Amino acid sequence: FLAAWPARNTLSLATRPSGAAAGFLFAYDTTTRRLSKLLGDLPGLEVLWSSSGRRLIYSTYDTEIRLPRLFSFDPQTRTAEDLGVLTHASKCAFGSTNETLIYCGIEARPQSALYPDDWLAGTLSFNDQLWKIDLTTLEKTLLEAPNNQTFDVIRARVSPDDRFLYFVDKKNNSLWSYALKGE
Repeated sequence: FLAAWPARNTLSLATRPSGAAAGFLFAYDTTTRRLSKLLGDLPGLEVLWSSSGRRLIYSTYDTEIRLPRLFSFDPQTRTAEDLGVLTHASKCAFGSTNETLIYCGIEARPQSALYPDDWLAGTLSFNDQLWKIDLTTLEKTLLEAPNNQTFDVIRARVSPDDRFLYFVDKKNNSLWSYALKGE
């Protein structure tokens, strides 16, 4: 399992992602000692929690189109919403002070493949553009990169003051920062 502490008394346990296997997400409440299934039977499941643990986004492998699909999920109501985006949760980061905003690397024309397996194995890469997505309105805004630069975004993080998006380009392991001021 991939473990995380999304909230003070909550331990999150997610299966490792593979498009060839069903993925599951469990939450263990350390106070009540209860284990509950939040998400399950989803191929290629990848999960990203907000820093407060009140929100999460996840991606799954859509077997019909052979691409990853991104969703938002409310752990309290256990409702999911398709964000209409074909990318991995691992290519995104929540805003630090505004958890209704996420920033993601999104490929304009992704190749059909077994996700995330083929991407993680390095048999294909992305030419991601940077996008801001408002989880409340579902508004998507393309962020202008210098010289229309594209990346294969991994390890995305937003600075504590929401002024910068940091990420690594998987193609060459270079570290990047993008100024979010005014976004």
